[in-house]
Amino acid sequence: MFSRLALVCAFAILLCSFLAWPISTLTLYQVIKLLLILVTMGVLVHCWRLLSAWHCVLGLDNQGHVTVSAPDTGVCQMGFSRPPVVNPLLCIVYLQDIDTGENRLLCIWQDMLTDTEYRSLCRLLLRTRTVL
Repeated sequence: MFSRLALVCAFAILLCSFLAWPISTLTLYQVIKLLLILVTMGVLVHCWRLLSAWHCVLGLDNQGHVTVSAPDTGVCQMGFSRPPVVNPLLCIVYLQDIDTGENRLLCIWQDMLTDTEYRSLCRLLLRTRTVL
């Protein structure tokens, strides 16, 4: 829910920027403005659908190694590049690919998991934070 709320807020700010455009009676200007609004709304719908279908499988072991499986990246072996940030609404996990050294940021909102799963994840991340 929070990830969708953040998406809607970002697009609300974008759409409000059209209110700052100067008023003009030129037909071409109005058509361009309307097309840009429609394109922005289309991108919002596309992002909403991608966000609804997106998933990621995160595996954590006792040595601090992380396995991430996502549709866009496949299966990656990773480690923590920095200690994770854990709070009641959001967990921010800083990961580094073991093979390439590429840094990645994984944000996990509380509403992406059930309450029990989120509490378990927080406990595991807090435990690994003390190990790092």
